[in-house]
Amino acid sequence: MKAEIVSTYPLTDSEIKEICSRFKQLKGYSISNTVDKNIKAGFIIKYDGKIIDLSLLTRLNNLKNMMYETD
Repeated sequence: MKAEIVSTYPLTDSEIKEICSRFKQLKGYSISNTVDKNIKAGFIIKYDGKIIDLSLLTRLNNLKNMMYETD
C-alpha cells in the first residue's frame, strides 16, 4: 500500500515518521514525499483515494469562502 505526503519542501525521514505517528491510518503504508510549493505551507496526505488536506492554501480558500458567503 502506498501513500503520498505533499509538502512545500522535501521532508526528512524524522518528519515523515512524526506525521505517520500522528495519523494512525498510515500504518503499514509505503510513504513517498512530493514537493509542491503552491500549497504555501502545511501538507496534504493522499492514500486509498482519500485526501487529508492540511495546507495553508486550502485553509485560506476556506476562510475566503466563509467571508463571502451570503445567506
